[in-house]
Amino acid sequence: MLTLRIDLTGAAPGQWDLSFVPRKGTAIPHGRFTVQPTQPAPYATQAPSILGLPELGGTLAADPGRWSLQPTSYAYQWESGGRPIPGATGPTLAVSDELGGHTVVVRVTAKLDGHHNGSARSNPVSIPWGPTLLPKVGPKIIGTVRVGEKLTADPGVWTPAAASYGYLWQIDHTEIVGEGPTLTLPAGYAGRNLTLTVTASRPGHVFGQAGTGTVAVGQGAAPRAGTDPKITGSVKAGGKVAAVPGAWTPAATSYTYQWKANGTAISGATAATYTIAGAHAGKKLTVTVTARRAGHANGTATTTPVTVAKGAAPKATKAPAISGTAKVNRELTVARGTWTPVPSSYTYQWYANGVAIARATGTSLTLKSAQAGKKITVKVTAKLTGHAHGSAVSRATARVVR
Repeated sequence: MLTLRIDLTGAAPGQWDLSFVPRKGTAIPHGRFTVQPTQPAPYATQAPSILGLPELGGTLAADPGRWSLQPTSYAYQWESGGRPIPGATGPTLAVSDELGGHTVVVRVTAKLDGHHNGSARSNPVSIPWGPTLLPKVGPKIIGTVRVGEKLTADPGVWTPAAASYGYLWQIDHTEIVGEGPTLTLPAGYAGRNLTLTVTASRPGHVFGQAGTGTVAVGQGAAPRAGTDPKITGSVKAGGKVAAVPGAWTPAATSYTYQWKANGTAISGATAATYTIAGAHAGKKLTVTVTARRAGHANGTATTTPVTVAKGAAPKATKAPAISGTAKVNRELTVARGTWTPVPSSYTYQWYANGVAIARATGTSLTLKSAQAGKKITVKVTAKLTGHAHGSAVSRATARVVR
């Protein structure tokens, strides 16, 4: 077992490494030990102090004070609010914005070889707030102030320059509708008043506020047809047609309709479907679609005109029939039958053996000797406005006798 005795007289305090070196060979680490100071720490007979003008952007300097023993060096740590200021370990301190409205002290550590370290703090120094931020150019709202539009806040220009901004959007000076730099207003705010207040901030300074004037919120942009409306169905007198409203941006929440003939509104024709009146045969039919969206102006679009064709001719579902006795000087009468669609009027023509009887165009016929021996028929022509004419012939009577 090897015992070592080491004379540490004059050894500097701190940690030391011990190595054993054989007569021939390399050093062998043999542990670590600490040398403690043997002399008392210096103490401040006059506390450290802070020199310089305490203002934002200024520089403060530490006077280390007076000590019971003359230190060989000093270390510094600047503090604010009882906490070290990161990186502030020199004899001077540049007063940054973050220190505005706070107090600053400097802690001085006195060092002397062979002695414990001594430490003392200065009296606190108050750093005043920087000036209030004031607008050189006031804030404004960028964009069209209407429903559905994205608005952007321009905070303006401030002195001293702001580091950050806060935003407050209000309706009628009471209702808060946004607290960010942008805002899109929903439908319910059309016709009300919008204001924007900007709060400008900078560390260590008194914040500033400025607002825009009151701006009335307009209706949103009218929906526009990306795909035009069109007419579907049977475009003829008596036919049923329908309006396909198309596709709109922004999307419509409801539609209204007005059907027109040759550009003139058709009274009562305001539904999505319409049964074409006979009076409109040959005319140009259109429908104007109005797209509605809450809080927005109305958008309109009109279909391409289509010409209304004549409707189908009325057809007899029950043929005309002659009643009476087929005898000279007797009267025959026609029942016009049943028709669809229902005609608006009828005309008649009587025949004898297929030859039209002159001036025999009424609903009855008095037989004359000229018709003796002949068979009588009648053709009924059914008329309906806007439709082709329909006709049907009755069954023939027996031969007329004298």
